[in-house]
Amino acid sequence: MNVEVLEVIKGPVVTGEKFILPQGGGGDCRVRYQGDAVYLIYAEPKNPKLIWHCSRTRPMPSLDDAEWVWLTTGKLPFIPTVVQRESVSTEPCEENKKCTAKWEPPEALSADQCHWRTPNQARCTFTGPRVPLPENAPTSPLLVCRHEAGHASRYTCTVQKAANPTQAE
Repeated sequence: MNVEVLEVIKGPVVTGEKFILPQGGGGDCRVRYQGDAVYLIYAEPKNPKLIWHCSRTRPMPSLDDAEWVWLTTGKLPFIPTVVQRESVSTEPCEENKKCTAKWEPPEALSADQCHWRTPNQARCTFTGPRVPLPENAPTSPLLVCRHEAGHASRYTCTVQKAANPTQAE
């Protein structure tokens, strides 16, 4: 894959430098590059052509990406302390009908419940009882979590700065 360096935060690489990088897949930690996407790349300090997916290298959707902003400005991303989970009916769904889902009230978020994939996305496991928010507690930023099918306590979550969801899609 042909790669051109657009900006360097740290290291021996130069803006405008071009590389041909190996592509990979499977369990070898090589990055599967997608077309003309812009990537936030974490390269090896001594050999910048060694780039591994396991190093947090990933596509960067925009310059508003929280990790990019943090790396280039020092401004930390929003850190949610509130979570709102989707609750899905445990009753079997009838054929050709949607399962019942609703949004639970916001609750306190414990740091050990989530594994962060990016500053805006996490996979969380909730096994204990819900912890209600104290009265008048701030509810933004909010971690909005959708139940993962087939996993009783696991959720895919995203940070949201706006109002709470009102209904599952």
